[in-house]
Amino acid sequence: MVPLAALWPQAQVLMLACPLTAATHRLLNEVAAAQLPDNAYIINVARGPLIAEAALLTHRTKWGGIALDVFEQEPLAPDSPLLALDGLIVGSHNASNTQEAVARVNHRAIANLLRDLEGDRL
Repeated sequence: MVPLAALWPQAQVLMLACPLTAATHRLLNEVAAAQLPDNAYIINVARGPLIAEAALLTHRTKWGGIALDVFEQEPLAPDSPLLALDGLIVGSHNASNTQEAVARVNHRAIANLLRDLEGDRL
C-alpha cells in the first residue's frame, strides 16, 4: 500500500472499484489527473462521482484510454463532451440486469434457501 500522492505518478492503469464516500468523492480530481502519467488508462466500474469528469476533459490529450460505465450525472447526456474524447469506451453499468437475469437470480436464491432449510430439518 502506498499513499495516493505516491500512486498517481506511477499509475499506468487506474481502475476505480471502490465505494462512493465523502473520502472518495471526486477521488480522481484535477490535481490527481495532472499527476497521472501520459498514456495512463482510466477505468471506472464503481460510482460516477469518483471522477471529476471536468478533469478528464482538461487533460483530454494525455490519456491512453478511458472506460466508463458510470458517470457523474446519469444518464449521460447524448451531447456530453465526454463522448468526444479519443479512446473513450462507455458501457452500461447494469448491462446484465435484464428481467430474465433478475428472475434467474431470484429463483436460485429461493432454491438455495429452501435447500438449506430442508437440510436443517434432517
